[in-house]
Amino acid sequence: QSKISKYDIAVKKMFTLENSSFRRILGVPNGTQLSCEFPEYDFRRADSIVYFNFDLYHVEFQATNSSAMPYRMYEYAYLIHKYKKHYGVGEIKNLHQIVLYIGPGNCTMHSPYIKWGTTHEFSSFSICDKYSETLFAELVRSNEIFDWVLATLILPQHRLNSEIFFTLANKIRSSANSSPEAHKADAIFLLLIAAILRKLADNDLMELE
Repeated sequence: QSKISKYDIAVKKMFTLENSSFRRILGVPNGTQLSCEFPEYDFRRADSIVYFNFDLYHVEFQATNSSAMPYRMYEYAYLIHKYKKHYGVGEIKNLHQIVLYIGPGNCTMHSPYIKWGTTHEFSSFSICDKYSETLFAELVRSNEIFDWVLATLILPQHRLNSEIFFTLANKIRSSANSSPEAHKADAIFLLLIAAILRKLADNDLMELE
């Protein structure tokens, strides 16, 4: 019943990890995580803003396609510029904006935003666009258990099946990873969220849980 979407918790957890494979796949460097809030704008909060080498990387995660997203990215760019001193990082040369779609089907939230003579561009794509057999195998073989969750998110829908989730759930539980039990519990929680995002059948979700 939380007002914060559960998928937000899942993807932000994987995105903010040190040396995150998620950030690497998206082309976002391992920089400084900045505040995502804007003074005096309680109704608008960015999903992630990273500062690296005089550049800002702003990423929005979407589980559903929204026709308003191009306008929102234009609005975010304005707010980031307006409150750039709020970040306290010094000079900012460039702003890179990404809309990452993590829901089923194709991403339809494309650049540019055009209105009244104003044009604003940003990058947008589905996380499944990053899929390759090589990358999937790399993530599944990784020593980082959150990479196993990420592997399920990049899979195109036609390659997805419940056995992948059951296999990875058992792999997380039986892992000899030196991470604390809370780390594994987080990974299993995130795997459940990933299963919901990938529209796993209700009976398979119950079995996975």
